[in-house]
Amino acid sequence: MLTDTHNWSDYIFAQQFSVLMLEFLWKPQTDINYNFIAISFAIAFVIGLVLYVLDIIYAIEAVHGYWIVFVPYAPCLLWVGFMKMQEKKVSTETKEKKS
Repeated sequence: MLTDTHNWSDYIFAQQFSVLMLEFLWKPQTDINYNFIAISFAIAFVIGLVLYVLDIIYAIEAVHGYWIVFVPYAPCLLWVGFMKMQEKKVSTETKEKKS
C-alpha cells in the first residue's frame, strides 16, 4: 500500500511517464511520412483481400489461409487514416496561428 508522499509521487510520475511513452499512438510526428505508410498498408490490405477472395470464394487450395497474415493491416489502415486526419488538423492550426 502506498502511504507516504514519496511513494505516491513516484506512482503519479510513473503513470504520467507511461502515458507520454504511448503518446506516439495518437499524436502525429512531423518527421514521419504518413502518406507512404498509408500506401504501404493499403497495398498489404488489398493483397489480403485478394487472397481472402481466392481462398473463400474460389476455394483455391494454393492460397488456403495465407490471407490471415494480412488481417492486421485493416486496423492499421484505420489508424494511419486517423493519424493523417490529426496531422492535417495540426498543420491547419499551425497555419492559422502564423497568420
